[in-house]
Amino acid sequence: RCLLNDFKLSPEIPFTYALCRADRDYKTVMRATVRIKVHRRAFYYIINVAMVMVIICSFILVAWVLHPAALNDRFEIDFSLILTAVAFKLVLTGMLPPVSYMTMLDVFVLVCFLFLSVVTMSHAALPTFF
Repeated sequence: RCLLNDFKLSPEIPFTYALCRADRDYKTVMRATVRIKVHRRAFYYIINVAMVMVIICSFILVAWVLHPAALNDRFEIDFSLILTAVAFKLVLTGMLPPVSYMTMLDVFVLVCFLFLSVVTMSHAALPTFF
């Protein structure tokens, strides 16, 4: 699904065109090619995806407030936030247009998953240091 209001014309050369004329089999064939350069408006995705993901990931820092011996409580927070991030990613797949390459937004979401995983592993390794 791609809506036209998601895009804006590029400020530099917004379009190019080419006119071609060819003689084939005693016929004159005309061809016009127009290319329009557009940019996707990203503000909606920055607010509704990136900021929500930052908030979800920042909530994992709340687990550091708990006592180091309260591992069950820490893991409860960690895995709840991981499940929340996975559910949010599933919602994103229905919201974003399907493409065959990694976008910057996909990379950002993967970095957030990596952050959640590293913090959860650090909570698992915490009892070995105390």
